[in-house]
Amino acid sequence: MRKVYLDPGLLVVVGAAGSIQPDPRVVLAVRRAMRRLSDRQREIIEARFGECLTFKQIGIRLGLTPSAVRIDYYAAVRALKHHLASFVERRWRVKADGLCRICSHPKRVKIEEMLRAKSGRETWGAFGRRLEVAIGERFQPPRILISHLGHMGENNGRH
Repeated sequence: MRKVYLDPGLLVVVGAAGSIQPDPRVVLAVRRAMRRLSDRQREIIEARFGECLTFKQIGIRLGLTPSAVRIDYYAAVRALKHHLASFVERRWRVKADGLCRICSHPKRVKIEEMLRAKSGRETWGAFGRRLEVAIGERFQPPRILISHLGHMGENNGRH
């Protein structure tokens, strides 16, 4: 199976004469979204897409385990999807939904209150059951909740 890597600098528009030129609006939107990532996330995305490095190679470079790199990589991809969603909707009239079930949930405020109050001793399974009783819905897997918790402080709960 062939892997395809997307370099944000190569996002292009094909001109009438067949020439390929970067679309400055797309390049600018990607650069702005990249600046909103943490330094480590940005470094991982640049190494993965720009240099086509593996998680192991990036881990060696940054002094991290491949698992830690993978976690940060997927968090960065989710953040980029969020940061680029409105641009994609305006530019191509494509609805970029499904980014976070909690952000779009009608009981988001209650969920976030419960997340902030979660005890470190309470397991995610027990918390999920308690949340289900409180709001009538269970979030599986718990990493949805964990991911949202990580983004709550960063951007007011919107990711």
